[in-house]
Amino acid sequence: MWDKKWFGYWKQDGGLYENCPDISDWIGSESLQPCKDIVNYIEGGDLVAVSPMKTVCHICNATIDSSKVVYTDGEWLWTKDLSHYVSHHQLKLPHLFLNKMKKFNYVCPEIDENFDAMNLEHP
Repeated sequence: MWDKKWFGYWKQDGGLYENCPDISDWIGSESLQPCKDIVNYIEGGDLVAVSPMKTVCHICNATIDSSKVVYTDGEWLWTKDLSHYVSHHQLKLPHLFLNKMKKFNYVCPEIDENFDAMNLEHP
């Protein structure tokens, strides 16, 4: 069971992330429903950070983005490339994260303008 409030940082990214989970442990044949709604939630988060680091898929080696992007819903923190992993590789998400999505009917909630993402748990 995943007990963190962040997701999408992988040990395959190396460096500071070497103690993060191995992405292969989260890839599976388990069907995520509804995939399109999950992707919309992931891509609908509020932007927290952008790094000029190219994002390459750890499964198929495709270039996902020209930068590393981090989003939040005010509680969870995740990387933009999760949408690629969910839609192309059946990435399993933590149950608590999925429950949050369901609670908001797969529409990422708006964040208060005074919200400080530095208060969120992160790797």
